[in-house]
Amino acid sequence: MRIAFLGDINLETDLATWEAADVPDFHEALGVDLVVGNFESTIDGEKFEPRGRTDKMVQISVDPRVIDKLRRCGVDVVSVANNHVTDFEAEAARHTIETLQAAFGEDRVFGWVAQPSIELVPGLRVVGIVYPETMPRRVEGEWDAFVGEEDEGVVPRFVRPDEKLVVYAHWGWEVVMATSPVVRRRARTLVREGAAQVIGLHTHVTGGGEDIGEATVLYSLGNLLFRVFPSYNDRMIDRLRRSTVAVYDWDGTNIRLVETWTGHFDERFNLTLTKNRRRLPGGPAVRLQHAVPDALAAVIYAYSRHTRWFRISVATVVEGVEGPFGERTKRLVTRTGRRLLGSRPIRDAAEPSD
Repeated sequence: MRIAFLGDINLETDLATWEAADVPDFHEALGVDLVVGNFESTIDGEKFEPRGRTDKMVQISVDPRVIDKLRRCGVDVVSVANNHVTDFEAEAARHTIETLQAAFGEDRVFGWVAQPSIELVPGLRVVGIVYPETMPRRVEGEWDAFVGEEDEGVVPRFVRPDEKLVVYAHWGWEVVMATSPVVRRRARTLVREGAAQVIGLHTHVTGGGEDIGEATVLYSLGNLLFRVFPSYNDRMIDRLRRSTVAVYDWDGTNIRLVETWTGHFDERFNLTLTKNRRRLPGGPAVRLQHAVPDALAAVIYAYSRHTRWFRISVATVVEGVEGPFGERTKRLVTRTGRRLLGSRPIRDAAEPSD
């Protein structure tokens, strides 16, 4: 049996554009039996809370009629473990989840407090986890997204001796292709605690991947279909329109990544899929980051994260350095900054929340 995992899906466009969009049937195009996607939106959100009454920079709400074509394109299972399902508070999250359950099935939607995981097929479970750096709006109660407040101890309760576990993780920092040292450490923890496969989302650009033991970690699948903001330059818009589609083989006992595809959509939401020559995604710089010591990998990440502001944050470099050396370095950076800047603290440039 083959299973495909898709990146972020936000169909916040006019219904005519979406209905006219050329999107292949994922089952036929990828040769798979089951398709899982991340539904990163609320449904009819404005009916529950008017736009503007929030501290979030972006709120996403879609027409419920977009779901029908999404199902026709072959999406079978959806995750709501993301930082937008709660954009319009708890009642909107409840409405979104119940609408998705009505369309896909009650056991085909996962990633919120009352149902963080589901059994995909007998012997194979998937859990959706949102991490705090993605800044989800917390609504408390059963309709909140399932947030992993700690890096350790999150997945053991979902690990069962008769099942393999896939973690669908919403993590990282937006529009950065390199992997954060924090996310990389977290991935190692997830595998150590029992995850058979780890699949990352949220950054809106494609990330790299690496094998950790018998598991494969894909750090970011990118945007499968997602409204792109016009404020970005042409080069960034092109990156925001690309994704990795991951195809796994499940033999009833083990799950393994067998191939990846590149998805690319245009301004009319027409989507093309191209099979990759390599099993793991990522260009030379991204691949290099996973082949060097952690300290150097942290430098690569810091450069990638801060090139938009034409500077490298030393604080970001040392965030990936553990132990006494890391603590001494952080104290040195703080003292040096105070000497140079007076009483003002050193802060990273503020990043927009998607």
